[in-house]
Amino acid sequence: MSTENLFLKTVPVLLKTGDREDVKNAIIVSVELNTLITPLHKKELVVRLTNDSDLLFLYTLVLGEEDFQNLKAQQGLLVDFSTFPQNFITMLNMCLEDKHNETSK
Repeated sequence: MSTENLFLKTVPVLLKTGDREDVKNAIIVSVELNTLITPLHKKELVVRLTNDSDLLFLYTLVLGEEDFQNLKAQQGLLVDFSTFPQNFITMLNMCLEDKHNETSK
């Protein structure tokens, strides 16, 4: 398996918890693209969310090409699996730019 690191940054988020008050926090977002060395050379997008101030906070999504087709149909996405990682990273960077614009006001 080969791994390509695509994104590793701290992103400000608003954590919504069911019965508690919403909390602003900084989450580390890691995006990787794994290529499985099998006869088919399958690719998987791995998105991992962690929080340095809460060592029990870990969310991981492994999205394969087949699973992406289901997500695409359910969410009405207009991109293919090959372009999805870059589109996702672009949206994360837009969140970071928006945060910087808020602090400069």
